[in-house]
Amino acid sequence: MSTSFVSFDGEHGFWSADRWLELYLRLLLLHLEDAPNQRSPCHAIREKWHVASSGACSGWVPVFVDDVKASLEGVRLMLNAIASLSRGLEQAPPKLDKRVIRLLWGEQYDRPWPDEVETSSLVEISEALVKLIKGEMTSTAADEVYVPVSPQTND
Repeated sequence: MSTSFVSFDGEHGFWSADRWLELYLRLLLLHLEDAPNQRSPCHAIREKWHVASSGACSGWVPVFVDDVKASLEGVRLMLNAIASLSRGLEQAPPKLDKRVIRLLWGEQYDRPWPDEVETSSLVEISEALVKLIKGEMTSTAADEVYVPVSPQTND
C-alpha cells in the first residue's frame, strides 16, 4: 500500500496511507465553500483536491496544494472546510459502509476498503491537519508517525 508524507511547512508532518488521504480529500472538497467564480481560490483548490483524491497520485497525495499555502485566504478556506467536515463526522455513525464510500467515486476508483471504515480514522486526519496548519506538530518524516493510527488502517 502506498503512503504519502503530509506536511505544511516542508519539514513537520505525518505519514498516511494514500487511500485514507484520498477518502478524506474527497469528503473535504464537498465541504469547501462555493466558488464565486473560476478565478477564486475555492475553485482551484476544489479542482486540485478532486484530482488528488482520484487515486492518480499514488505515493504523493497533495493535501496542501499551492492554492492553500499561497495565501491566508487559502488557509482560511481549508480550515473552514475541515471544521465543516469535522462537524459532519461528529454526527456520522461510528462506522461507514464501504459501499457508501464507493459512491463518492463511482467505478473509476479501485482502492480496497474493509467492509466498514471507522469514522474515528477520518477524525484523526482532521485533527492532524489542523495541528499542522497551526504549527503544533513536531514529528518529521523520519519519525514515521502514521495518521490514522487505528489497526484497521495498517492493512
